[in-house]
Amino acid sequence: MTMQFGCPTCGSKVRAPESAVGKKARCPACKAVFVVPLAVREAKRPDSPVVEIDEDPPERQERRIDDEPKSDLRPCPMCGELIKSSALKCRYCGEMVDEEERAERNRPIVVTPTKSVGIAILLTILFGPLGMLYSTVPGALIMMGVNASIFFLSICTGGLGAILFLFTWPICVVWGAVAASSYNAKLMAGGRGP
Repeated sequence: MTMQFGCPTCGSKVRAPESAVGKKARCPACKAVFVVPLAVREAKRPDSPVVEIDEDPPERQERRIDDEPKSDLRPCPMCGELIKSSALKCRYCGEMVDEEERAERNRPIVVTPTKSVGIAILLTILFGPLGMLYSTVPGALIMMGVNASIFFLSICTGGLGAILFLFTWPICVVWGAVAASSYNAKLMAGGRGP
């Protein structure tokens, strides 16, 4: 028995045998591919065009798509349905067909917390070079070496070398604040930070 229904793309009346229900068909008017619907009524006019049922294996369908004249349609790389060449997303399977859009969508997002300049200053005021470990590890190691040298110098000079701590402690505070601030600036600019 023959059924009649409207093409979901262009709306033209088409006919198909009942055995075509649930199978892919191509509209003879607009050449759109669609699945033959279940709820249809019997054809009353025998002059409606008959749809083409795609019962060919996928290899043959691909050849048929390639044999057709090139228009503004191309096959979706995910599901193989014909879509517009300018489409960014397949209307059948919902996948992104534009490679740049797909790469952008699949790119991992790394969330890195910023460093507080206030905490960096507080830690370096309280702990000196040890407090710098929060904002800059290389800077902290350098200042630990400098302060260790000053400590041994102050032992050798009977405590007079300890005056140099009055210079190195503020250097630690400034260096820690600048390091935390530059880390945040690199992070906001898209870099990974030090």
